[in-house]
Amino acid sequence: MTRLIEAGTEVDCARCGERVKFQARVKSLQVICNVYVRGRWDRVEHYHEQCYHEAGDPHGVAA
Repeated sequence: MTRLIEAGTEVDCARCGERVKFQARVKSLQVICNVYVRGRWDRVEHYHEQCYHEAGDPHGVAA
């Protein structure tokens, strides 16, 4: 799922390791992925939108 980065977001990008952070003057997007292993939920991964696409959309096309 792609959505705006909200104030108070404190997560690191799964690709680059940098903080996915809110900036008041910039409307940046993040990609949030629920990751399943063998059909069971395992974790959530957060990406900067650009990092997700640069990684080759590792969990499919973001909605």
